[in-house]
Amino acid sequence: MRFAALFLLGYCLLSASEAFSAQTPRVETLENGLKVVLVEDHAFPLVATAVWIHVGGKDESEQVAGFAHYLEHLIPQGTKDRAPHQQQLEIFQAGGIASVQANYDRTFFFFLVPKEAQDRALESLLQLVTQADLSTAAVERTRPAISRELKDVYDDPSQVLFLEQMRAAFRGQPYRFPFYGSFQSLALLEHTTAEAFYKNCYVANNMVVAVGGDINSGMTLEKIRKLFGVIKPSKALPPKPKFEPGFKGSRQVVKNLDLPPSVSLLFPTPGYRHPDRYALAALARLLEGSAAAGLLKPAGDAGSLAFSASAVFHLLEERGLLAFTCYPVSPQATSGAVQAMTDLLSKTRSEGFPEAEVRRVTQAMRLEAAVRRSTVGSLTQEIAEA
Repeated sequence: MRFAALFLLGYCLLSASEAFSAQTPRVETLENGLKVVLVEDHAFPLVATAVWIHVGGKDESEQVAGFAHYLEHLIPQGTKDRAPHQQQLEIFQAGGIASVQANYDRTFFFFLVPKEAQDRALESLLQLVTQADLSTAAVERTRPAISRELKDVYDDPSQVLFLEQMRAAFRGQPYRFPFYGSFQSLALLEHTTAEAFYKNCYVANNMVVAVGGDINSGMTLEKIRKLFGVIKPSKALPPKPKFEPGFKGSRQVVKNLDLPPSVSLLFPTPGYRHPDRYALAALARLLEGSAAAGLLKPAGDAGSLAFSASAVFHLLEERGLLAFTCYPVSPQATSGAVQAMTDLLSKTRSEGFPEAEVRRVTQAMRLEAAVRRSTVGSLTQEIAEA
């Protein structure tokens, strides 16, 4: 097992270093604390621009869980002297694409445009992260869409199971709150609460501006300095959440949910910046393949313990979660499924995985990484996140 794990880690780290070797990023910090990441890549006449805000679900309390997500919807509803979605419309008209997304760790605004529109993209991003309207009218325009999204999330058994896994794995820690939000916290969304969240978190020393593609890094840095260098930093950023320093021992959680019966073995892991993240991602794939062979049988087979089984590695900034889950064929099969899952893990610890299977998984991961980093937008986002 140790040989397989070391081989896997080295193999995946090699692919990462190869991907970044051709585009060495330039990283600068402006006087106001704003960090800038620049990546020159002249393969195509395209420029990816993004602003990352270090605020997400982990920075929220249960009372305001979801506010980072709510502002993802609310900010495009209008900025000073600009109509709702005007920035995105101009990017589309220039032949580009635009997206806004919030998750457990951060909120980011992303534009991919022809190189001729890069100045417009930077100006539009500045407006979104510093001049959002957040008026009562904008809040009320946004509320129905957020309500529909929350309903879709909580009507989806797989989403509910994931949120319950996070709540169980990170008890007493920030990731336990649903970053989507809740109907209770949505009721608290109004102009004053949205504006307070925006002013507290959307500040220079809590942002990263990333630009990659067909650029001159020196000229782009000066444009960013001129536009974003005037943003005021915060002298009192909200304190960062605290996580348990290590494994605190196993525990069992039983919940009665209106979902198909399932059993999950959950393993909190190190987060994004830990080198073992590659090995953990591959371990999830290898476990899923082993589970399919050990737990699932042909339909109607008397020895079948589960309808399906999965192993998923959720990678977050501060922590990760490896979730090994199966769906027993009946309530009576639950104890047998649990035993089979623990036996499989014990066998894996003692025997490891076949070398050919490890090689297959790592080769697939390497190919996926190469395809993902082949676009300037994905490469810029990945380097900025790192």
